[in-house]
Amino acid sequence: MQALRTVHDLTADQAFADTPTPTAALFNELIATACQGGDPMRQAVPVACLKRLIAARAWNDAALALLALQLPDWQLRRLAFDDGEWHCALSRASAMPEWLDTASESHHPNMALAILRALVAAAADTAPSRLAAVPASNPSDAAFEPMLCENFA
Repeated sequence: MQALRTVHDLTADQAFADTPTPTAALFNELIATACQGGDPMRQAVPVACLKRLIAARAWNDAALALLALQLPDWQLRRLAFDDGEWHCALSRASAMPEWLDTASESHHPNMALAILRALVAAAADTAPSRLAAVPASNPSDAAFEPMLCENFA
């Protein structure tokens, strides 16, 4: 897996295309991208706990801890096992009915990777849009003259 710049630049398929099971290298890479912004002093304790979970190979708990670190507003809405795959849905408003909420969903045969794929998809949903700035018209331009064009007849 190539070095990740930010979690927002990824899609879930790019991030986990060649990863059948979670590894410490994958988690360490995601930690490095998750901790790029923000206050390092506030992230020190959660990152230390996350690294202990990774050392213990507690992949599911580490995925949930990374979710809490990267996207604190998002919560695990649904985690179900069906037909040999784990289906995960993350949501900002878990109190809303499921049909009203826009959740970030993913699936994978491994539970931790299903959670991580949903995390990457949710991070992509929350990424700031990269629209080009629209130039404003200059009202002091001599060619610009406002005009009323309504016909009430």
